[in-house]
Amino acid sequence: MDELKAKIKEELGLLPTTYPLIFSDKIIDLFFDILKKPWSNPSVSLEGLQNRVPNAMSKILIENINKEDRFSFFPEVAKIEPFLKKIVFLLDEQKFNEIESSRSGLAKSIDFLNLNPSNLRLSTTKPEDVANSSDPFIVHVLRSYHLRNIESHLCKNWTNKELYENLESVLIVYLYTVYLHATKLTQIVTPEPKFDVYLESVISAFEIWRERFVHITGIESFDEIPIHAIEREDWNNKEKNVLRSGKIDDLRKVIDENSMVILGEPGMGKSTTMQYMTYNDAKSLISGSNPSASNKLPIYIELKLLSKEESIIDYCCQRLEVSATQLLEYFKNGTASLFLDGLNEVYNELRKPVRSEIQKLISTYKNLFIIITARPLAYSNEFKDTPVFTLQRLDDLQVKEFLEKNCSDTYIRTVLMNEILSSSRLGKIVRVPLLLKMLVNVVLGNAGAIPENKTQIISHFIKNLYLRERDKLIETVDLRIVHRLLCFLGHSTRSLNASNVGWRIEQFESIVENKIERSQFKINVYEFIDIAVDLHILVKDGDKYSFIHELYQEYFASEEFFRLNAIST
Repeated sequence: MDELKAKIKEELGLLPTTYPLIFSDKIIDLFFDILKKPWSNPSVSLEGLQNRVPNAMSKILIENINKEDRFSFFPEVAKIEPFLKKIVFLLDEQKFNEIESSRSGLAKSIDFLNLNPSNLRLSTTKPEDVANSSDPFIVHVLRSYHLRNIESHLCKNWTNKELYENLESVLIVYLYTVYLHATKLTQIVTPEPKFDVYLESVISAFEIWRERFVHITGIESFDEIPIHAIEREDWNNKEKNVLRSGKIDDLRKVIDENSMVILGEPGMGKSTTMQYMTYNDAKSLISGSNPSASNKLPIYIELKLLSKEESIIDYCCQRLEVSATQLLEYFKNGTASLFLDGLNEVYNELRKPVRSEIQKLISTYKNLFIIITARPLAYSNEFKDTPVFTLQRLDDLQVKEFLEKNCSDTYIRTVLMNEILSSSRLGKIVRVPLLLKMLVNVVLGNAGAIPENKTQIISHFIKNLYLRERDKLIETVDLRIVHRLLCFLGHSTRSLNASNVGWRIEQFESIVENKIERSQFKINVYEFIDIAVDLHILVKDGDKYSFIHELYQEYFASEEFFRLNAIST
């Protein structure tokens, strides 16, 4: 459709420059929105208008067909009466019924739509009669009127020049009519959407995630430590000598640029920070007020969930239930924010197109604020003029604050703090928020015993999850099989895409089912997936499954790697 819109502007020559408001992208988009709008009056036929006109335009303007075929499709475009009828119906149903009962419907539609301000007698006035008119559009209205009953055999003696001259007149009438009534038609065809349901779903999703987080970690409450970020030095900008720093939520409100990239190690809190900002913005907007430059509509996207068939714009339209025209208007006006989470988790085949689309959004919509997260090794300064901020590990005061808020056992809290301060190895590992949460869980569940390294922390943490859920499981289910399947899944999905992408349900089930059959495990695919989801190791988002965190996927993948290596040895 974008190609067709571009071809229409090309066909109009200098007119978009001479009359930029009339032949703008916005009016062309509205024209197609009117075509697509379902027809709600079955008693009157519009002769397949919805598909007939765009299909015929594509044949003439885009497809490489011969002259005779172009002429044969021209009448499908040239019959303007059904389109004008549809506009009259949308604007005034009573007037539509009045015109429909008359014998000169097209002429009356033209008059009602103010396309004939001089009240010319259309049937007897020829286009050449108005060559010197002060109205630059009446000649096109007359030419289109006289083409109202054109048939393909009447076009066969035209030259190409005549064909495209007539086509131009028809296109001008379509777009000029839309322009004259654009305000009311926009309200009818693309009414201002209400986002309360969407915003409530954003708030609910975060609250469910927060409850899941408390369940997973076993800590008493969700109480996040504000992670500090420092701007990464830009060696291409030698004049800049002051690096900005602060909390991400504060930085996004004060930086001059319209985008920022947030880099952080696994478990540093990138997703949590993005979800928390989306949640707070949604709560600010839920009162019923419309999005504005100071109260933006938050759109959070886990990039791992993008499929090969959809773009970021497609995903946003589906999530918000708005048209592309409406969405891009929010982008243009700066009344929306995009939170694009996990650039490193995108499908291999999508990495280049997704990066290109993000750069285009940054360059095209200067008022749209975009935040992108990624791992440090997965980002190479792809986005021009976009500052990069790196999340910093927790310092001693932040670790102490975290333990005070999330570990009520004074003895365990003291032991942990002393160990973190005295052990350079452990002290470095657990200054990442997710690992510190895991460590608290493990030590509380293991009578104060402290693991020695990162692998042990995660391993003990996973075992604690198994133990906590064991009593709820079906007696015949062996958790060792669940663990083996999780290791296999981690290794398989990591090998296939090198990141934690979302897999469609049917793909995911097929991978697991094949493994179960080959290994003759006494569990079925649905039991396993239900258990893994209940354990909060796997998560289902719409029609896709993935590991709830990439750190989990990496842990299970490494377990499987070492098992396979031991077998081969």
